[in-house]
Amino acid sequence: MPHAGKEDRMRYGVSYYPEHKEEEELSADLALLKQSGINTVRMGEFAWCRMEPSEGNFSFGWLEEAVNELGEAGIQTILCTPTACPPAWLAEKHPDILYVDNRRIRRPFGGRRHYCYNNETYRAYSVRIAEELAKAFAGNPYVAGVQIDNEPAQEGTGRCCCPVCEGKFREYLRQTYGSIEAFNRRTAGAAVFSGPRSTGILRRFRCL
Repeated sequence: MPHAGKEDRMRYGVSYYPEHKEEEELSADLALLKQSGINTVRMGEFAWCRMEPSEGNFSFGWLEEAVNELGEAGIQTILCTPTACPPAWLAEKHPDILYVDNRRIRRPFGGRRHYCYNNETYRAYSVRIAEELAKAFAGNPYVAGVQIDNEPAQEGTGRCCCPVCEGKFREYLRQTYGSIEAFNRRTAGAAVFSGPRSTGILRRFRCL
């Protein structure tokens, strides 16, 4: 059962990564967390590969065990969607989700935030994993809240220059300025463009 009467206390917590822990390590970590006065942890933001190790194969048991064990010790969890770190199988099946820099180089899989926010395939898979996560933990008394994604626009992904992003940005410019002439006037001579595909110059502007 949740710890009654604790809702009004200040939350004091840390990020915790049970996906990198052996089962016996959790008990030792629990003791240290309690000793430190921690009452909340944040988990899951980079664990998509553990939550869905292969397409459509969802695995939340390991995370539920961690949430429940922490909760029984008086430590609640802020559960994160794992959308900051799409798994290798997704990038291999849909390489178009990968981030493209302003030199037109597609970023390889690895690390995190290696994808395009605007890619519809990435978005569809993100919705599905978020929905499955919600189903798995709906009603869990030890989940204090949910974090959506993690540090948007960090590590380069805020400046993707793939065809999808270029198209969306050009549409934004059309809706905002209406014409190239209006854009040139409004930008007060910062740059002068002759057409919507002046890409040689536009690359300097990260995706115009």
